[in-house]
Amino acid sequence: MTTTRRLLAAVIALLAVGIVLPGCASPQMARGPVLSKNLADGVYRATSFQFPNRAVVEVTIEKQRVEAVRVVSHWAGMGYKAEGPVSQRIVEKQSTQVDAVTGATNSSQTIMKAAQKAIEKAYAK
Repeated sequence: MTTTRRLLAAVIALLAVGIVLPGCASPQMARGPVLSKNLADGVYRATSFQFPNRAVVEVTIEKQRVEAVRVVSHWAGMGYKAEGPVSQRIVEKQSTQVDAVTGATNSSQTIMKAAQKAIEKAYAK
């Protein structure tokens, strides 16, 4: 019985690691500077989900520039503090690859990813 219990404990530990660690990894996404000459003016909305956070973001494009990033809704644990700073940084740097807010890294990345998806819609027009 001792061997069976050890084997069971090892399997449970491996499953726990397999579930927890992927959530800690940085998301794989194409973020970066906005190529303004290709943007169509308008307001674009997109959603991003990165467990346990979800963000819906609207990006306003005017004169081929990102003029505003507004977080329409955001489900987060303690990451609400990322909404204002990340949105402001995206507009200031004209890039979706900006510094995350300390203590709200996952929320920051979720907002950046949603903004990137919205901006990609402006390229598609």
